[in-house]
Parts: sequence; C-alpha cells; structure tokens
Amino acid sequence: MSDIADLLREQAARLFEREIGRSGRSDVGEAEIPTALWQAIDAAGLCDVMVPEHADGAGAGLPEALVLARLTGAHAAPVPLVETALARWIAQGHGLPIASGAASLAIAGPESAGGLAITGIPWGRAVGTVIGFVEGPEGWNILAVDPARAAIERAGNLAGEPRDTLRLDAGALADTVRAPLDPALLPAGPLALLALFRAAQMSGAMATALGMATRYASDRVQFGRPIGRFQAIQQMLAAMAGEAAASACATDAAGLAGPDNAEIMMAAAKARSSEAAGHVAAGAHQVLGAIGYTREHDLHRYTRRLWAWRDEAGNEAYWQSRLFRLVAQRGPDLWTALAPVSRDAGQE
Repeated sequence: MSDIADLLREQAARLFEREIGRSGRSDVGEAEIPTALWQAIDAAGLCDVMVPEHADGAGAGLPEALVLARLTGAHAAPVPLVETALARWIAQGHGLPIASGAASLAIAGPESAGGLAITGIPWGRAVGTVIGFVEGPEGWNILAVDPARAAIERAGNLAGEPRDTLRLDAGALADTVRAPLDPALLPAGPLALLALFRAAQMSGAMATALGMATRYASDRVQFGRPIGRFQAIQQMLAAMAGEAAASACATDAAGLAGPDNAEIMMAAAKARSSEAAGHVAAGAHQVLGAIGYTREHDLHRYTRRLWAWRDEAGNEAYWQSRLFRLVAQRGPDLWTALAPVSRDAGQE
C-alpha cells in the first residue's frame, strides 16, 4: 500500500477513535450527522481525498479511498464520508456544481415526463448535493441535484442510517445540471463503484466484529476456563477470520484492477463481501451469546450495518449472477488477464 494510504489510515483512525469515542457511541446521531465529528472530518480534508491536487484535493486514487471506506466500517462512523468523497470526486471530474459540506449519491430511476425519483440516498435529508446516476438510451448521465428543489421521503436501513428518496418534478428536473458519464473515470459504471465501497465498509465492520468476538472468547470464563479454549469456539472464530480475510483480499484486489477488469473484480468483491457479512455477523452473535443482542453492547452497531450493507448496491445473488455473465463473455483469456492483478495484490 502507498505512503498516502498509510498516512490516511493513521490520520483517520486517530480521528475516529477520538471523536466517536468522545460521543460515547450513543444512538443519537445515527439518523443525523454528528456536528463535531463531521467538522473534524471536513477540516482534516478527508472528504477531498480523491479530488485532484490542482483542485485542492489530496489526489489519492481508488486504493487509498478504500482505506477510508474500510475505516468508516471498522468504527461504525455515522457520517456520509464515503458518499461525500465519491460525490466530490465525480462532480469535479465532470464539471458539475457541488455545495460545500456533506454530499451523497445514488442510482436514479428512469426519467419521465413527470420528473425523476432517486431512491435509497444515504443521508439524503442532511446533504447539500445529491449526485444522481440516470441510465438513458445512450449511456449514463450524471445529475447534480439540489435536495431543496425536491420532495424528500425519509426512510432508513436496518442500521438506522438514512436512506431517503428525492422526487423532482418536471420543472426541477429541467433546471438540474447534468453531464454524460466519463467512462475513463468510471470504467465499471456507477453501480459497481458503489458496490465496491460498500464491500470495503463491510470488510472493516467484519474486522471489528471479529475482534470483539475474539476478545470476548478470551475473557469469558465458563466451566473454569475461557470459552476461547473450547474447540467449537475456536473453529467458529477461525471460520469468521477466513470470511473477513476473503472480503478484505477481494476488496483490495478490486481497488488495484485496471479498467478492463474493473467490473469483474468489483463484482467479485461485493459478492464475496456480502456473503461473508452474514457468516461473520452470525458467528459474532453466537460467540457473545445474549449480551451481543442488547442495545447497550456495541456489537449491534456493526452487525446491523453488515446486514444492511450486504443488500445495498446489489446483494450477493445479484453480483454472483453478474459475475457469471462477465466471465462467460470474457472466455478462456480471462485468467491470463487477471493474473497481473493477483500478483500485484499479493505484493501489496
């Protein structure tokens, strides 16, 4: 991993530990953006991590941005950092206006004479700009939507995170600034990119859930010894570790993939991470037993996110099916094309 990635990891981890720890991890803020935490994130420049240096950003690439995504999952950070970083990068790359502060993005439904609906927007009620991806007959278009011009329908996912709907009437849609998607910037398309970042967040959340289960197994004494010494618990923890590692490896490899292999690797990362999320969440609750199901224990902050994120931007069944079609299209030369990615991932 690059020096930039190491610096980002150290800076962001220290910030999350300080600010989220200070808030006491209360449920307050899971449906709203915590002001102090968000101000610290924005002041640190983490929202501009992918924006080029000539536009006053950090100029980091996809692998570095995935480091931040993994950390937001590892700390259950109740902020749209991933969405804002992607929205600012995409807006800057397409010359679209974007308000300061938090932003978000989502796939929109088809346009009609009556307007447009964008559903499942992370933190839609609390952001200044929503980047909407609209698929048309000639390809994807990107819209910079002002939520103040739209009707907002509030909703949330299983973790309590906002997943709102914006509805634009014909007039508001006509006034919205748009641009055709640049395939050089998003070669795999918007859905695959969103799926990859959810996979990275799941990878981080799985690592934390595994750590909680491992520590509990070392501390909890039953029948005169820690439960972590029982073979059944050891096997369960080992299986969880394997699932978490598979997600991390698949996500890292997708971040290193070139344009020709990007969608295949992103599809594999999301499919594998969504599958692993269910196993790790179930295993963690089995190890911790009843205490892990209480609101007072932190485990639910990670497992509820795992259960929610595994279905967002396409669940494992969707991406497994998509992966099958992509592999079938590539034919026997696929493995030769993917071999350099495997080597690069191993060296990292």
